[in-house]
Amino acid sequence: MFRQRINPGDGIHKKEIYEVWGDIIEMAASQGHVVLGLIEAFFRQANLPDDFTCRRHNVEDGRSFLVVEWGNRIAHIDARPFGAHLDVYAILALRRGLIDSPDPNTRISELDGVERRDLQVFQTLLHHAVEQSLTAFEEGSAV
Repeated sequence: MFRQRINPGDGIHKKEIYEVWGDIIEMAASQGHVVLGLIEAFFRQANLPDDFTCRRHNVEDGRSFLVVEWGNRIAHIDARPFGAHLDVYAILALRRGLIDSPDPNTRISELDGVERRDLQVFQTLLHHAVEQSLTAFEEGSAV
């Protein structure tokens, strides 16, 4: 059966988005698959809970991106060409409506303490995975 091609951010409602962040790797436009592989390796090596998943989805232009999920938290991590450079970014969302505000602290004000902590753990893990993978790529080493 054919897998549906989607784009990063598809299926995430704007009210579910907690944050979007990213970085640029200069002169690396064709290396997105390598960076995504390093991010996947980071998650595999982290020995995360069984309900933590990371899988690739195909993008309409033939590339792929990562969909990372843990409970009701989801992130799309993409590495797309941007001119000669590589734009590596993540969209972090919570699968429940957040308060409509540009301030992240206000957006999560209705979450209880455990939900806030789990969101923070997920956010921190994503940041570490991306940052360490970018560093490993730039240094030419493995995660």
